[in-house]
Amino acid sequence: MSRVKVTYVAMDSDGNKPIMTAPTLDELKGGLDGYYAVSRGEAKCWGFYPYETKYPDEYEGHFIYAWKNVIRGEVIIEKDKVKVYCTEYYPYTTYEF
Repeated sequence: MSRVKVTYVAMDSDGNKPIMTAPTLDELKGGLDGYYAVSRGEAKCWGFYPYETKYPDEYEGHFIYAWKNVIRGEVIIEKDKVKVYCTEYYPYTTYEF
């Protein structure tokens, strides 16, 4: 039996809307790769940029994704900044194996 104590939340930086959550940063990246269709060649992850500060808070850093936007036959590369927060998960969820 294990407990989920924290959750990582990916937020759209434009509208500050949640995109997805995951129990680990690696699982969050995997979900974001699926969301942006990285495996189909529709986008690329340019990396994770951690937020380093003297006084830590819930903000962990951000991912940058570059994706293809086709407008009237013209391909435009758009960049999205996806903010990542790590928050305490309440109520605690228990997974039984």
